[in-house]
Amino acid sequence: VQDAKILKWQGTAAVVDFNYACHLSSTALGLHQLRAAVTVDTATGGVTVDSSSNQSKVKMHGTMMVVLWSVMAPMAVLMKRYGVFWGITATWRLYPVPFLVHATVLFLVMVLSTVSVCLALVDFGDTDKGHKPLGIIILTLSVLQVVMNVCRPGHTEGTRKYFNIAHRCAGITCYVASIAQIFIGIDNYKRLYNDEDHANSLQIVTIVFVVATFLIGVVSSVIQMARGAASVSPQHAVDRELSGK
Repeated sequence: VQDAKILKWQGTAAVVDFNYACHLSSTALGLHQLRAAVTVDTATGGVTVDSSSNQSKVKMHGTMMVVLWSVMAPMAVLMKRYGVFWGITATWRLYPVPFLVHATVLFLVMVLSTVSVCLALVDFGDTDKGHKPLGIIILTLSVLQVVMNVCRPGHTEGTRKYFNIAHRCAGITCYVASIAQIFIGIDNYKRLYNDEDHANSLQIVTIVFVVATFLIGVVSSVIQMARGAASVSPQHAVDRELSGK
């Protein structure tokens, strides 16, 4: 029995909440597989079992975050950074498609992350290893990135270089922190529910896409430098066109 606490008093007796865990097999050693909560009325001896489990919600939360931050977010960044170099030069209302994909996907990442974090804050309670505060910090940074994009100064404005530095630093910090957060969350999930298969699957997906992101970025940069191509931002081209330069 762990995390026992007295919730309220009824006369001289207490109604107490307990979290319990047990192993489902009597013949094999292993981590506890069943976790639940009970309320014990010490006056009557009555026990109320909370049969609801957050495991499915936790699994959905973790899976969503892996897809958002190890797949969608870095792919959107790569599209912005190398889209023109890859030959994607189409535009829509003067805006290059790589920039529109970048902005749209990251806005979607922010919105879905907000939904997922709110679900966790409401239903999951406290977690270990700083998972909750780190998640709030990452979400705050992602919202800040969207706000910065809306307030982005033009390329010819003197503040543009400071915006670029802030935007890139915040983006890198957000991505690195999100990957660390994913592994912290996977470890918490594995410890709480002993679901090795799902936890390992999320770890593999995360590692594969982190490595793929790194390799795509390195290879594209090397080829770009070998060809002597300038690192042209698609939004840079838009700013020049709109300014008539």
